Amino acid sequence: MTSRKRAGLDLTQFEPKAPVGAAKPSLAAAIAREEGFVSRSSASAPRRGRRLVRQPIDITEELRAWLKEEAHRRGVTIRAVILDALKDKGAPVDEVDLVDRRRTY
Repeated sequence: MTSRKRAGLDLTQFEPKAPVGAAKPSLAAAIAREEGFVSRSSASAPRRGRRLVRQPIDITEELRAWLKEEAHRRGVTIRAVILDALKDKGAPVDEVDLVDRRRTY
């Protein structure tokens, strides 16, 4: 590094309060929750070690518009509308998959 000062700010005597790389994640998480920056609580649904995979499908614009309208009418996501329909047809859909995980402000 050069010995020149940048913008008149001399940081040669600066000593950080904590060693470099030492973070306090619990304190940071508590502050984030307190200020409303965290959408999920620490008591989230337990994960059962299952993996989610994407299944892209092609649908018509009319069907997509209907799904959006139905989701809006129910106050849920399009994903929830589709999973609820699959569950009604006997597919193995867990109730935890139907929970709305969107952020609410």
